[in-house]
Amino acid sequence: MAKYNEIMSRVSVTPEMRERVLAGVAEHRQLKQKTTAGNVKNIRKWVRWVPAAAAACFLLVIGLQIYHIDQTTDEPIDVASEGVTEYASLAELEEAVGFDMPELEALPFEKAETMYTNAFGIARIDYYGSSEENITISKGKDDGTDISGDYNEYSSVSEETIGGVTVTLKGNDGEFNLAAWTDDGYAYAVSSYPGMSSDKMTDLIESLIQ
Repeated sequence: MAKYNEIMSRVSVTPEMRERVLAGVAEHRQLKQKTTAGNVKNIRKWVRWVPAAAAACFLLVIGLQIYHIDQTTDEPIDVASEGVTEYASLAELEEAVGFDMPELEALPFEKAETMYTNAFGIARIDYYGSSEENITISKGKDDGTDISGDYNEYSSVSEETIGGVTVTLKGNDGEFNLAAWTDDGYAYAVSSYPGMSSDKMTDLIESLIQ
């Protein structure tokens, strides 16, 4: 354990590592999406810990790799100090990340739960419905990386101007599951399960941009 702590003290997360961890964070949302309505409530109690666990396991793997690759140097290794933290309210999340976070006032489903998460400096709000519905809003400083955590391939990819901003929409079979854009130095993403029509996605994005 002492050797592990020594190694991890010299580790910091690169943008590539962060994307992999964010993909792990996204997996917990997909698990919720596949859960039946009768099991959603129980799964939520467990799945809220998945993001932190994913990050911890990922860093453990990195630490073990470094142990084998870099036992002879004392030079700092490029790794991250941030982690994945859940907050009780929007105000706490905004204070932690240092910027305002847009929030949805209207949802296309009956809201059962809201989760506020800081995933490596990226603010996320997850809205969960009583069945399998989920909408996630993500915002972070624009450094050119994909902050959505959604790395699926979609058959439909298009660009639309919404509220004066160019938005990339992705989805399948006439419905859209993902929207991403940048504005005033920040990157934004909206993920939706199930997918929604172009008009509904446009209305949702307009409410966030205003």
